[in-house]
Amino acid sequence: MTVSIRGFDHVGLTVPDLDEAIGLFASVFGATELYRFGRDNDPELMRTVIGVRPEASFLAAMLELTPGVCRGG
Repeated sequence: MTVSIRGFDHVGLTVPDLDEAIGLFASVFGATELYRFGRDNDPELMRTVIGVRPEASFLAAMLELTPGVCRGG
């Protein structure tokens, strides 16, 4: 049986430095940053949905990858 992946919608990654991660995806995969979003002061979301401390917050970025583009070695 052969399995092939034709595509995927989105992937979430936790990184220590968002700007550095965006730079890596741009330089290696040709990614383009579409927008950023974040959430703070929402203890119920953090605790029950995300499963972290109620006082936590997050900042995220949506990137677009161009199919077939990989600039790495």
